[in-house]
Amino acid sequence: MRFKLPRYALILRDLPGWKGALLTLLLVLAAGHTSFVTSLDAVLYDYGSAFLPAAGAASDKQVLLVEADYDRRDASTADLEALARKALQNGAAQVVFLFSPRFSTTFSSWARDNQKVLAGFPAVPDATVPEGFRLDAGQATGLVWIDRSNHGVFDRQRTSHSVNGWEIPGIEYLAARQRGRQPGPGETYWVNFAGGLASLPRLTLAEALQGNIVAELVKGRSLVVGLTGGNQQTGLNIPGGAGRAVASANEFHAFALNTLLTGKAIRPLSYWSKPVVLGLFTLLLFLLHQPVPQRYTVSLSLALAGLYGMAAWAALAYFGVWLPLVEMLALHVGTLILVYRGKEQAASLSLERMLTETSARLNDRMLPASFSESEEHWSYCLTMVEQMLSLNRFIFLERFAGDHRVREISALHCDISDIDERRRDYERTPYTNALKQQAPIEVNNYLKPSADIDERQFLVPLVFEGEVLGFWAFGIRTEKLLQARAFLTRTAMLGEQISRLLYQRNILRKRRLDEKINLGHYLTDRQSVALSTLRNAISLLEKRAATVEYTFRDLTTAAILYDFFGRVVMVNTQMNSLLQSAGFSQYKLTAVDLITALTGKERDVVRNYIQFTVFEGQHMTLQTSVGKDHNRRDCLLSFRAIGGEATAMVGDEPFQSGGLLVELVNISEINRMQVVKNQLAERLNYFLKQDIATLTSASARLKDPSVTAPQRELALATIDNKIESAANAITKTLDFLADDDFTQARDRYPVDALRILMETVEDARKTAAKRHIRIEAALPTSASFVLAAQNEIKLAFQNILAYLLDDSIEEGRVRLAMTETEQQAHITFENTGMGMPQAQMDTFLFGQGDVSSKVFRGLRDSVAHIKTWGGRVAVASHVGEGVRFDLTLEIFI
Repeated sequence: MRFKLPRYALILRDLPGWKGALLTLLLVLAAGHTSFVTSLDAVLYDYGSAFLPAAGAASDKQVLLVEADYDRRDASTADLEALARKALQNGAAQVVFLFSPRFSTTFSSWARDNQKVLAGFPAVPDATVPEGFRLDAGQATGLVWIDRSNHGVFDRQRTSHSVNGWEIPGIEYLAARQRGRQPGPGETYWVNFAGGLASLPRLTLAEALQGNIVAELVKGRSLVVGLTGGNQQTGLNIPGGAGRAVASANEFHAFALNTLLTGKAIRPLSYWSKPVVLGLFTLLLFLLHQPVPQRYTVSLSLALAGLYGMAAWAALAYFGVWLPLVEMLALHVGTLILVYRGKEQAASLSLERMLTETSARLNDRMLPASFSESEEHWSYCLTMVEQMLSLNRFIFLERFAGDHRVREISALHCDISDIDERRRDYERTPYTNALKQQAPIEVNNYLKPSADIDERQFLVPLVFEGEVLGFWAFGIRTEKLLQARAFLTRTAMLGEQISRLLYQRNILRKRRLDEKINLGHYLTDRQSVALSTLRNAISLLEKRAATVEYTFRDLTTAAILYDFFGRVVMVNTQMNSLLQSAGFSQYKLTAVDLITALTGKERDVVRNYIQFTVFEGQHMTLQTSVGKDHNRRDCLLSFRAIGGEATAMVGDEPFQSGGLLVELVNISEINRMQVVKNQLAERLNYFLKQDIATLTSASARLKDPSVTAPQRELALATIDNKIESAANAITKTLDFLADDDFTQARDRYPVDALRILMETVEDARKTAAKRHIRIEAALPTSASFVLAAQNEIKLAFQNILAYLLDDSIEEGRVRLAMTETEQQAHITFENTGMGMPQAQMDTFLFGQGDVSSKVFRGLRDSVAHIKTWGGRVAVASHVGEGVRFDLTLEIFI
């Protein structure tokens, strides 16, 4: 049967420092019998006895000390006999002589019959012990002897003494038994010196014989008669202040007898009770130290030490019990140190556990496994390459540590055995060629040929800081390699990043291995390691938080987060831009103010919306517009309460929510796309109506019998042309209408160039007005769509206008005009300005050399885009006259 600890024992076991408290108790119990501890205990007892209360006054004493000169020992004993008779006649309980007078035969016979006179004898100098001195003899004689000192202090006496192998009763023991007290034979007892020497009643023999032996003084008391002077033992240090209380042998025997008669011997803890008391005391200390903070340790220790002293004094003064004060203080100090050490260790372990668990939670829940820590780092490289490049297949090769060979480590869309080169020695070709070039090189048949796939193969060296880390081999379909130079540049950049990551991973792992081998690793405590781990986790978390913050800031969706007190918590760049363009100050508006201003709805309606989002946990989406005139942006306004696990720990937020998130999604491009599609449909409708009118006319002519054969043939040709034209228009239009995102997927698409040009002109008027330059725009009210890219054509218009305004003279003018033919649109920009030589202008705009001017770099890019769309750019520049730009763009339909 398995032993099961009681519940309270289990509770104590869970408290910190219990092992230290138990160890302290065992050590103190073991040291309690050493001379060092007992000497300290004697010193404390000595001082404690000096401050006992006056409970031991003379009236409480059961003895009366009468001292005679040492000369009386051999003189006539008539005076001593008279003293004894008179004392007994006046009610004395007994007369005890601490020496052996030469009594007369008559007195001896009387004393023997009376049974109230005792005479003491000194220690027998030889081995012969009189029969009368045996403990069981019962005669009225006793040994006058003082037990050995306790570290220089005479505080104890025995009821019998061992002399030359014989156990002889002491005079005090016999006197106490004669008076009916029953102390145990052979027992050591602590003499009670309560009240000090001054409290002991005493007379000289001369005073006693002069009539001072009166009934009030001797009644019920034991008359102790001793000798003074001669070779009597004097100068006994008794408890009462370490040398300040010095008693004679007579006084010591008187106090010893009084202790037995009163039954008030000082009682130390017994052999069995002492461990129990100290054990309970240790338990009390152990429990007392648990809730006390460490900063109060000194104050508590001093208070408890004073409390122990007062408790020991009170027990001695009122109960005659001497507590083991030395052991108590030793237990207090030891328990204090070890318990607080245990608490510190428990707190340290708890902190270490918390640090480790926190680090683990941070790493597991919030932080992805780092490249340097993961054993699947090559998989990360595979995923990164696969996300960025459209490769047919690729393989990574890793260098063997300390060797010049490489091995296949990871592959995608193929097998690692697809490498046809068998030596794997990077000191041979084709590896040496790649290392020499320090760039991707094309290789032939490095990978096994793939059936029915036309691909080109490349080998990329993975080198960083001169260290060969591996190689990257891949194949790419030929049709996907349209711009080989740009592709190889990007591949080299990606290979450099992979090399850097691998190099840093190797450095970190080597450093950690060195730390483990280093002796300092074994001398570093686990808490420092845990702190370092948490510090690293917090550092990564800070980076993650910074990434989240930057991501929020740079979101294309405008967002602002309010708390429910109306304060702005976070706002990103897009929201700042949108609100500033609309003339709003986001930090001066609450969520209700902002939504009201953006939507134009009543505040009560907006409050109902917010109630719906907060209390129902739903989100609201409204359509609104931000900005004015051509800067106006169509947006979807969405707002919802942020909540869930991320905000569950927020204690001072209402509704346990992180606040109200307001988002503005710019749908201007989507609306503009829809407008473009609508305009395309309208343009197609207009075009088809014209074609249908032409077809109707031609058909009517065919029905006219008066139409000649040539006219009939012309009408048929017209019908064929219009049918083909209409079919082409429908096909081209439907191709764009079916594409939901042709502005992103195509290099050119139908664009409302007239609208973009008008917006650009309006933006430029502010700059022109500052220099008093007039902008004259001869623009039609409507125009056909042209094939271009919306952002690039707007940038082209801006670049041209910016250059012309910069080139213009003060109070000059800039003229714009737009016309169109059946297939083309013509846009003209010209100014009155400084101009430049035509050859220099052609070099800047159409040359191949580098251009330092930012303006001309922009113009050159715009010219390149227009040519990509199938358009043309002509520039005429005259020094002192100005510059003229003629743009020709292809009309959609």
